[in-house]
Amino acid sequence: MVFFALLLMVAFSCEKAIIDEEIDDTELPGTGDDDGGSGGGNGSGNGGGNTGSDHGRVEDDPLTVAEFIAGDYEGGAYVKGYIVGACSTNIKNADFEAPFEWSSAILVADNKGETDTDKMISIELKSGSKIREQFNLKDHPENFGKQALFFGYPERYLGIIGIKGPGKYKLFD
Repeated sequence: MVFFALLLMVAFSCEKAIIDEEIDDTELPGTGDDDGGSGGGNGSGNGGGNTGSDHGRVEDDPLTVAEFIAGDYEGGAYVKGYIVGACSTNIKNADFEAPFEWSSAILVADNKGETDTDKMISIELKSGSKIREQFNLKDHPENFGKQALFFGYPERYLGIIGIKGPGKYKLFD
């Protein structure tokens, strides 16, 4: 009998107490409009940052490269910047002037002529893809310095933040 009493006591003693209390959900000073919990107007869920805004979510309001690198958003995003180089295998192989040796990836930054790899993202140009045909600097050195727009999900590519297999893209003259 004592064993049974101890078993019941152990089994039910770890339950969380429920207290009827109103929760004060007023905004705390300095927290801003979005606490990153429930998302914003686009219903994107949790994660923080600009979840209540269309910034980065629509083609007309893309993120800068710096914003894309910072990752203060959830999911995929549009990013716009200048094509500043080509690369293959690793960012240490970055090529910032013609003639370009690589056709498998391009590097994009907020400023033309950027060579600081901490301020750029890599864009994968898959073999046989339309984006590779249109964007690679080995075959199209005239694209160097042009502005471009990409949609994709941030991930490490060539040792830096980048987009593997961008879903949408556009080259500006």
